[in-house]
Amino acid sequence: MAARTKGKSSFVKQAAILASAGMLVRFLGFVYRLPLTNMLGDEGNGIYGMGYYIYTFLLILSSAGLPAAISKLVSERLALRQYRNAHRVFQTSLIVSASLGTIFAILMALTARQTAALVKTPDSYYCILSLCPTLIIVAIMSVYRGYFQGMNTMVPTAISQIVEQIFNAFFSVYLAYIFLGMFIPEGETKNIALGAAGGTMGTGIGALAGLVIVFISYMMIRPYLLRRAKICRQPYEETRTELVKRLMGTAWPIIVGTAVFSMTNLIDIGMVMRILTASGYSETDATVLYGQLSGKYVTLTTLPVAISSSIATAVLPSIAASNRLGERKQVNRKMNLTMRISMIISVPAAVGIGVLGPQIIAMLFPKASDGGVLLTVGAISIIFLALCQTATGDFAGHWTHPGACCRCAVGCGDESDPQRNFDPHSCVEYHRRRIVHHRLLCGCVYL
Repeated sequence: MAARTKGKSSFVKQAAILASAGMLVRFLGFVYRLPLTNMLGDEGNGIYGMGYYIYTFLLILSSAGLPAAISKLVSERLALRQYRNAHRVFQTSLIVSASLGTIFAILMALTARQTAALVKTPDSYYCILSLCPTLIIVAIMSVYRGYFQGMNTMVPTAISQIVEQIFNAFFSVYLAYIFLGMFIPEGETKNIALGAAGGTMGTGIGALAGLVIVFISYMMIRPYLLRRAKICRQPYEETRTELVKRLMGTAWPIIVGTAVFSMTNLIDIGMVMRILTASGYSETDATVLYGQLSGKYVTLTTLPVAISSSIATAVLPSIAASNRLGERKQVNRKMNLTMRISMIISVPAAVGIGVLGPQIIAMLFPKASDGGVLLTVGAISIIFLALCQTATGDFAGHWTHPGACCRCAVGCGDESDPQRNFDPHSCVEYHRRRIVHHRLLCGCVYL
């Protein structure tokens, strides 16, 4: 009974640490987006968002599922006191993740101009190009974070997230301000394309700072980890080939499910630009309207989900360890607890943002106050997004969940259905609301 109470207390403590850091990180991210949006405007937000969503999609393919997979594999081996195998998981994952990050970074750089043309926003080329090195940095950092999470210590991850966001916030605003005044096109007062690229550069600088933190944290405990791995007795030594198979076997449902869900953002890019240009808007005006969706609606609706994301990350190693030890009641108790906490936060947030959407936009973005109706229409998606995040952590810790991939694909397919989403004779406001509705439906289908 005492051990059970201690285990539950440890899980809640680690979740609280990561949730607190997640809230602070989201708050800092939200704060720096205020001056960034006021400097770049809705057009700059659109350029920034398009480049960032393409980067996010490739990041998911390269390394998004690895931290969860590493956390699960490490926690299972530590629960069985197989310390050498646990450390070998970390070493193997570092090679795999760095290789994948490098491959996707090169691919992203080589296809940057074609990708920018494909989404009908050539100015996003500089944003895409500036984010290429970040893929490698984040891929390596994710391995260290996954290893610490597997050891059920969230402090290094929490500290690195905070430091990363501080650097990100400062350099995003600073570089955007500097680049806005460089190579200004004739007839313009500022270079919005380079300003948006400066904002995305801050992401890479912040990621590098976060990597330094987790690397220092690892080096501080490395002698202890190596000593423990050397003296431990374990029945079986796992080879690197076996670990790569187990790592990818655990990670692929998470990667595919998250990637398919992330494709809704890429679908939004093509669908919004196609609808708006077909309705008579220029590419610049279409980018402005898309900026309201990506820079305001998405930013504000994902802010309350920080706690659910942190809880999902913290619960994974705890559920994986309990599941490996056959503690079914503990697994069910932890899953129910995470769901309750997630709903306690997300439901009031959805109601408040939905009721006060236009007023919130006007207060936060006085120089670009359009787009409040999107919050009113789509605030309820906060609840479903929070449920998705929490359920993903629960399922990843308990078992692999390829069914989530199928549900994501169905939801994504509904959003991308051209016959239902496109009518050039309908009003643009109607289509923008409908895009928000389909994002919500995609989340419902996932659940």
